[in-house]
Amino acid sequence: MIIELSNVGVAIVGFTSIVTIGTVFLKSRKYIEDRVQEALSKDEVIQKISLLVKPDMIFDETGAIIVDRGASAFVQDKGISFLYENPLFDGAPSEMRILFSKHIKTAPLLTPLNPDAVHIRAIRGEAHSWIYKLNYSMTAKPSEPRQYRLEIF
Repeated sequence: MIIELSNVGVAIVGFTSIVTIGTVFLKSRKYIEDRVQEALSKDEVIQKISLLVKPDMIFDETGAIIVDRGASAFVQDKGISFLYENPLFDGAPSEMRILFSKHIKTAPLLTPLNPDAVHIRAIRGEAHSWIYKLNYSMTAKPSEPRQYRLEIF
């Protein structure tokens, strides 16, 4: 038995095939978008992503980490030290050394969070360390230890 399809039948089969392929594509895309949206709505996923993108941390002049957004993974334990040389500036540190656990090509950005007017110059230290020279033009006597923000690029 030979079955012949007419031109109309071929057109219907072709149209149905195109619609089926398009529907499968759109449903697959929607499924993937829903899974990505679901993953991005979870806090732990967002935290993992934020640790990979521009990690930073806030620490005080005792070396205690106050806020960590991934940067402490790059700093060795007890790797933050301060040198106090100038008694004119209310106990403000004149130099800060940060020992990193791996090589960092460019100096991480160090920003004081207190109302001090300070010029900071970064110098590469030995091994994986960076030395920050702090030159104050004005300081304020803080009620709590001075705080700093370190951003790694």
